[in-house]
Amino acid sequence: MYNDHSKIASLIQRHSFFVVMLFIVGVLTPELTPKIQLMDNDLGGMLDIRSGSDRTKQVFWIGMSLIMFALFFQYRNNTRCLAIHSSLITPILFLTFIFTLALFSILWSDFKSLTFKRSFFQLILYWVIYQSLLLSILSGSLFNSFRKVNYSIILMIVLSIIIGAGINPYGELAGYSNTKNVMGAILCVSIICSHIVYSHYGMDRRSVILLSLMTFLLVLTASKTSIFLVFVYLILSKIDLRIAKAIVFITTLLLLIGFNVIPTISYQVDNYVNIADYVSGDFITGRGYIWDAIYLELYYFDRIWLGFGYGSFFGTPVTPYFFDDEFSFLRFISSSHNGYIELLTQFGFISIFIFTYYLLFLRSRNINIISALFVVTLYNITEPAFMRDQHVVWFMCIFILLFSYSQKYISR
Repeated sequence: MYNDHSKIASLIQRHSFFVVMLFIVGVLTPELTPKIQLMDNDLGGMLDIRSGSDRTKQVFWIGMSLIMFALFFQYRNNTRCLAIHSSLITPILFLTFIFTLALFSILWSDFKSLTFKRSFFQLILYWVIYQSLLLSILSGSLFNSFRKVNYSIILMIVLSIIIGAGINPYGELAGYSNTKNVMGAILCVSIICSHIVYSHYGMDRRSVILLSLMTFLLVLTASKTSIFLVFVYLILSKIDLRIAKAIVFITTLLLLIGFNVIPTISYQVDNYVNIADYVSGDFITGRGYIWDAIYLELYYFDRIWLGFGYGSFFGTPVTPYFFDDEFSFLRFISSSHNGYIELLTQFGFISIFIFTYYLLFLRSRNINIISALFVVTLYNITEPAFMRDQHVVWFMCIFILLFSYSQKYISR
């Protein structure tokens, strides 16, 4: 009986991170139906939230957290495990900080139960990713986990095309996801994270072929943002580390000032200024209208300093005031389509402290990690990623943070 339990524990140890990644990239929950576009996708997401159709997600993450908790006690006294834990103290403190901030925002949230539920989910997400990654490092299965995920993504895309659900009406690859942009984001993150891991172990011929094939599939999605981000990542990974760091930190600082700091200061001096004042409503497929409505919400309801609380602006039972227009597409929007503004809606000006995330990489000597960090910076211009449920880019944020601090314990 003991041997059976030991075999099961060993099996989970080797494959838990692989299973977690499969769920995050959507392979375990494929969307194999006719494809839709941005507006329909926002509406669909809104309906899913309000109908409680995320039960599969809840069951998976709660189940995985219990499994990880059970295995934690089995390996807690392992010498190598303790050493890795010790190296990850800084990331643990950061993740604890943002969870505490999310939970604390219950105090000013109008939807306290939603804020608590979504904060608690973030805690579970951090725990499962952290513990499953730790187990994959201990078992030496990290490299194979990424390789198997790459194979799984490719096979699922091929299957979606075979059954006639992988191509949208415009001839673009949407694969097993809702839209081409979602598929593009999945491929983008998979390529970047895999490249980081493969480079650490030593890039072999099969890894190059896999990454090339996934890049080809990414091009087929015609997702301009994701294609651009992979291109930027590859270019930045070839330049001097110090120059790359300067580019990342200066760009992030300027964006943070433009989207978060200036609107807050201008509000304080009664001279409202924000990015929406300088772009047209149609800017980046209607984002100008969305951003303008959000800033109006923050100003009108005096929420610029603390926001509306974590997870309490979009995806609630009540449509935000300036979005509640029956003749406007704004009624069906389910996110700010900007990561900096998204955090502003949830935490107000104090959201700038979440961006201390970037400071955790100041001492990193891994050019691939720094390049991936720049991808996060750019991605947040058009879509939110930070603390956004189980979004693939948020997974990448957590992964590169943990990988950066634990890589010396990852066997080559």
